[in-house]
Amino acid sequence: MLIQYRMDCILCGALIAFSLFYNVNYNRLLLQILFGLCIIAILTIGMIANDFGETNLIMAKYGFSVIGYMFAIFILLTLVEGGFGDAGRRIFDNVFLREAGKYSYTIYVIHWPILLLLGTSDFMSHISSVFLRSTMILIFSVILGVILYHVYEKHFLKLKRYFPVKKYSK
Repeated sequence: MLIQYRMDCILCGALIAFSLFYNVNYNRLLLQILFGLCIIAILTIGMIANDFGETNLIMAKYGFSVIGYMFAIFILLTLVEGGFGDAGRRIFDNVFLREAGKYSYTIYVIHWPILLLLGTSDFMSHISSVFLRSTMILIFSVILGVILYHVYEKHFLKLKRYFPVKKYSK
């Protein structure tokens, strides 16, 4: 189920990369309207079943795709002249986000195994609050991701110098 419903988000990312490579111009007003419609759709889907999680089948089937579209449109609006003004650019130029970006892949890779291990463990089953459980898993994922970045990934990134990237002309 995961792959067939997430391919659309991968396609969104590919279209953004393509449009950035070829300097495609977008209509700012149209992007703003689509962004608003995505927010309305997510809220509507969540309110219909009073659930924003994976147990809501409509959210699992359509809602997460709409969230992917919303963030793709957000990125485009940030890049389009006058899309979000300086607010969007300030979000992406935030020092904390720039520093956290180097750990994001390791956190992404390690989060799912941690979720499976801790989410089904006896230690976590005694915590009744879903928010507290989720927060603990997130904190543990971030801590382990940062540690693994420094112990493992950072050393492999040094090997990039032996694999030059070819520059393609437009």
